[in-house]
Amino acid sequence: MVNCPARSSRQQHELTLGGTFAPYHGIAVSLAFPISLHDRRVWGSANDMRFDPDVGVPTMVDGSELPTNVLSTSPSSRNHVGPGDLRIELLRQFDVIIFPGGSGSKQGKAIGELGRDHVRQFARGGGGIIGICAGAYLCSSHYTWSLNLMNAAVFNKMAEIPGQGLKSMWYRGPATDVDVEVTRDGKRVLGIEGLHSIRYQNGPILSPGADPSLPSYQPLAFFRTENGIYQPQQANTMIGSPAVVACQFGEGRVVALSPHFESTKGCEAVILRVIEHVCRKP
Repeated sequence: MVNCPARSSRQQHELTLGGTFAPYHGIAVSLAFPISLHDRRVWGSANDMRFDPDVGVPTMVDGSELPTNVLSTSPSSRNHVGPGDLRIELLRQFDVIIFPGGSGSKQGKAIGELGRDHVRQFARGGGGIIGICAGAYLCSSHYTWSLNLMNAAVFNKMAEIPGQGLKSMWYRGPATDVDVEVTRDGKRVLGIEGLHSIRYQNGPILSPGADPSLPSYQPLAFFRTENGIYQPQQANTMIGSPAVVACQFGEGRVVALSPHFESTKGCEAVILRVIEHVCRKP
């Protein structure tokens, strides 16, 4: 087991992650604050992935706790640390950072400029990055608080809605299911193929960005249906856009997932496959 010399900070959220990842050093999970760091250990079978029930946000879907069967594993030891603890000397003890749902802007701003740079150093040195929904926004290069891990823009233009005023088009309404088609390359990474109905709650609609110095992304899955409460402004803005993208950032791998496979019955294990894909290679 790797000893993780992280200092403690006041616990605000709790996320328990496990996995059959015996070769891995650990998983650093960012909830903006705190970040849960998982020591290396041989994992058993049967535990949960959850938030502290005393804290209502951020949650991944509908304000509810994460499904307990997402990762059917035993618990790991963990240290709760704040965004100021995103030090490269600490992060390099781990193999994967997962930025889950909630608020990408709050995560990015809480991490801060220096923390975001340390995350990039972690990836450049071979660490894996996974962004889910809000975390996928964070992986883009669109915002001042973005991690700038890939050359990716986000559809968030402002539109005048009669009777409501200016609205940002990133918000598409309550959680729903949309059809997602996995590519041939996506099958190798995600472990599923074909068309699936996947839980979606306002994850990013991505397109190539404006910074050619950053890595281009490779689509692993596409949206084949869409939702959108603002019509006609949001019509046909989601269909055909990538639902899952991947890129190489230095020596590290990055995967950004706009919808919630981990909250979709029958697709929960996708996150395990993604972790295996991005995990730091010896």
